[in-house]
Amino acid sequence: MDLSLSTLKKAIIVSEPIKIKVFISYSTKDSVLAGRVKDYFEKCIGFEVFLAHDDLKASNDWPKEILNNLQNTDFVIPLLSKHFLKSFFANQELGIAFYKNLKIIPFSLDGTNSDSFIRNIQAYKSKTWTDNEIVRAVTIVFLLTLVDPGYIKYQKQALDSLVNSLLKSDSKRTTAFIFNIFVQTKDKFILKKYQIELVKKACKENAFVYNAAIPFPKLKKFLLDNYNVFV
Repeated sequence: MDLSLSTLKKAIIVSEPIKIKVFISYSTKDSVLAGRVKDYFEKCIGFEVFLAHDDLKASNDWPKEILNNLQNTDFVIPLLSKHFLKSFFANQELGIAFYKNLKIIPFSLDGTNSDSFIRNIQAYKSKTWTDNEIVRAVTIVFLLTLVDPGYIKYQKQALDSLVNSLLKSDSKRTTAFIFNIFVQTKDKFILKKYQIELVKKACKENAFVYNAAIPFPKLKKFLLDNYNVFV
């Protein structure tokens, strides 16, 4: 077995990050928007998202699977809406999350406020929920891991996931969203050497990064200005 330093470094670079797990609680009437929120969490910051209704097979034991996923999640994102307030299952999920003292970060889809035990937790609100609005909401969750004492223990995981998202970007548009998250939060973190190597790897090997006409030159400048790294 080759245990040389160079081999170990390569193993570190190619290893998958331990992803932050997110449980999205929502009414089935908001399922289309819930799916979009999931996509942006996964593509833009690399978090692993569980959608109760989409990710459960018909044969699954629903209560058991819900409990298992809540037990193993890091953040719970309730998608508050007039439909959510009427959903028995969504409110059950939220009650379990609160009882287990999980990190709850509400998004309000239509201005609705919770009338339950999370009424004192400020929700991110938008009435349009365009792609840009969803990315803004996702960015706020990412930012919590950088600056909020209650979330700071997730910082390394969050940065690993963000960098890995760039490596796996599957469109120029996604690359632009990821780069904007880097720029908006860059004063709140310092990338470690192995993370910088992953960003360089993305710049050299992912066509959706190096062919992205607008964000790629800015990404190169970001590395040069902040880490004295030339790509």
